[in-house]
Amino acid sequence: MKCPKCGRTIPGVDMIGPTVGNQVVGPLLDGYVAVCPRCRSILGVTVDPSAIAQQVTDAMGALIASQSSHLLAQLRTTIEEAARTTGSK
Repeated sequence: MKCPKCGRTIPGVDMIGPTVGNQVVGPLLDGYVAVCPRCRSILGVTVDPSAIAQQVTDAMGALIASQSSHLLAQLRTTIEEAARTTGSK
């Protein structure tokens, strides 16, 4: 395989990782960047699908947990208000 930028034969690529992304713009993902070992041109980028799945699972779990505690608090308030209203009659 030849590097498309420098034209030299590439015996192997350097893998940079395990995070891919721009720290300013974000987000950082788990994955690797393959670069030419001679001119450092980027030859390819890959992300780790299991790491992405875990990040999505973690984010959804946190969202569900935060929403369920909010909904539980609302339910508790509604029950308490209903009990006060029923008790005052």
